[in-house]
Amino acid sequence: MQISIVGRHLKVTEPIKRYIDERLIKLEKYDRTIVEARAIVGIEKYRHLAEITVLSKNFSVVGKGQSNDIYTSVAAAIDKIEKQLKKHHERVKEHQATKGIPPALTIPEIEEIKSKKPKVIKRRTFAAKPMSLDEAKAELEVLNNVDFLVFRNANTEKVNVLYKQEDGNFGLIEET
Repeated sequence: MQISIVGRHLKVTEPIKRYIDERLIKLEKYDRTIVEARAIVGIEKYRHLAEITVLSKNFSVVGKGQSNDIYTSVAAAIDKIEKQLKKHHERVKEHQATKGIPPALTIPEIEEIKSKKPKVIKRRTFAAKPMSLDEAKAELEVLNNVDFLVFRNANTEKVNVLYKQEDGNFGLIEET
């Protein structure tokens, strides 16, 4: 991380630089993509001001602090930045957790999944009433939400399936 410190109406001494450097380096634990940090410290009338901007690859964070002491002002600004970085870190962590990554399965659970075979979950019974092909076609046209009809052919006494095709025609499956 590149750190630049500028003083306005204030000479930036070596202890102030060290203090700011130490505090800013600790922020890297929240975001490893921090590239640069800029600190502007100064005096206006009787107040010591500190404005610190932290630039990351993905976003930037600004913290401002003011008090009667320069160290307190810097600490207040960095505390604000730290709070914002923690909040961003938690959001990223929550987002990654909700991406749908399944939890790790234990070996008994994996074996149970492997041993499961498809089951019949729905069963319907019906009486295939005898009707002609024309009657079955007319009944299938009347039923809007049905794509096929199972019936017993009155001429052959065998079970047939009449189904609607995508082009609007009908298909017929006959028992042999």
